Amino acid sequence: AEKLLAELTQLDPGVSRSDYFDDESNSWDIEGLEHDLELSRKQAAAAPSAAQPAKAEASQGAERAEKLLAELTQLDPAVSRGDYFDDESNTWDIEGLEHDLELSRKQAAAAPSAAQPAKTEASQGAERGEQLLAELTQLDTGVSRGDYFDDESNSWDIEGLEHDLELSRKAAAAAPPAAQPAKAETSQGLEKAEKILAELMQLDPGVSRGDYFDEDSNSWDIEGLEHDLELSRKAAVPPAVTAPAPPQPAAASLRGAASSSTDAAKAEEMLAELIRLDPLAGASKGDYFDQASQEWDMEGLAQDLALSREHAGTAAPAQETAARTESLEPQTGSGGPEELFAELAQLDPRASREDYFDEASQQWDIEGLEHDLQISRRENAADSAPLPAPAAVAPEQLFAKLQGLVPETGKEDYFDEASGEWDLEGLRDDLSLAEKKAPQTGASADDMLAQLSALDPRVSQADYFDTATGEWDLDGLQEDLLLAQSSATDSRGTDPETLLAQLSELSPGTSKEDYFDEGTSQWDLEGLQEDLRLSKERQLSAA
Repeated sequence: AEKLLAELTQLDPGVSRSDYFDDESNSWDIEGLEHDLELSRKQAAAAPSAAQPAKAEASQGAERAEKLLAELTQLDPAVSRGDYFDDESNTWDIEGLEHDLELSRKQAAAAPSAAQPAKTEASQGAERGEQLLAELTQLDTGVSRGDYFDDESNSWDIEGLEHDLELSRKAAAAAPPAAQPAKAETSQGLEKAEKILAELMQLDPGVSRGDYFDEDSNSWDIEGLEHDLELSRKAAVPPAVTAPAPPQPAAASLRGAASSSTDAAKAEEMLAELIRLDPLAGASKGDYFDQASQEWDMEGLAQDLALSREHAGTAAPAQETAARTESLEPQTGSGGPEELFAELAQLDPRASREDYFDEASQQWDIEGLEHDLQISRRENAADSAPLPAPAAVAPEQLFAKLQGLVPETGKEDYFDEASGEWDLEGLRDDLSLAEKKAPQTGASADDMLAQLSALDPRVSQADYFDTATGEWDLDGLQEDLLLAQSSATDSRGTDPETLLAQLSELSPGTSKEDYFDEGTSQWDLEGLQEDLRLSKERQLSAA
């Protein structure tokens, strides 16, 4: 039985002695042991032939190491398996094991023959201590070798070990038999986790076992492992081959320069509103934010928010907007510099303390702080004015867009003829995946439309997207975008009056005295250009 169990353990490390040996009756389940061994042998034989040499070599190395360790333990009971075996890499220090065994052999040969009986008795006690501890560890994983073995006297507390083992046997016998399936399930979970980790490491060599396995609790983060594997699989899919995108002029660079923190803040506001409007939907940040790419699914978030707005029938009245704007009028006299900066940091996360506070003189630039806070208040009031809720996207339009990306998609996959209802959640999820796998198709059209809308608010999606065919007029969209960008480029310059006029359009509360000094007849051109840049970024983010 011991030989059968040893062979089975080599094939399936998840099994243990207690699975087949009954301590109370002191008997083995030979039939079950032979049956499981036969299954494991067949599974090992069915494994890919390319893996057999390495597996056989590893098995032989492990078997040889176990034999060397057993002999060394007989000669030196103080050694342990952890001295030569690394659990993380699952490898043996064969060289060190052989070296220590050779030294122990020489010491044993040089010892007087009269000491042999005492040594044999000590060796037998050490062997019994190891056996009792091994069985106790199977029943109670909280015990350790140091609880029963004294390194200074090199002796075992056999009496205490036997007592604790007897208690653990009784506790195990009283446990409900339902614990056995859970054990098998745990073994299957470990095997699944190892397979997932192996595949993930093939796709992303930077990950390690320690990222997902907790040694203290001896448990895997299966959910996180599966999530990261899914992301790595998507990243490994080669992008669809499409026509090269036309070169983007100045407006494209403006959009690329837009503040990521502003985009993130806008997305957080939209998500907060969505959760407030429909708390039962269970929306979460993970539904719209990709940790791997650190990007928001702004289109999907906007669509779901539009549906929630339409369902809730919410619309902010003009009176609320007016009151909100009035409350944001400059009030520079209320509060010290710390309070002013705290408010500015809320409105503009890019603001930093060192921009207004001099550590050397311990002085605040109150004038500059109040000036920038006034601008941020005005722009925030303009940005936060409620926009008309976008029209809800019809399921037919979503399906047409998905079919344009995945032609083999069938309507019956999302539409139930019997109930006449669409599976909107599944349709949106599959469309989102399709768009991520083909980032040069629909996504590029959406980006170009967003840029064009920022330059010319009169345009709409209906001008370039055919809902019947689910296709974009990319040529017309690109041509109009180029014209708008060219016109915007021509209108730019370094003339202060021109820059002030552009800023006044974006931030109506702007005045000339904010940037022009009557006494010196000098313009604060740098400040004017910076505030204009910030206003344009906010307009692009809002679009």
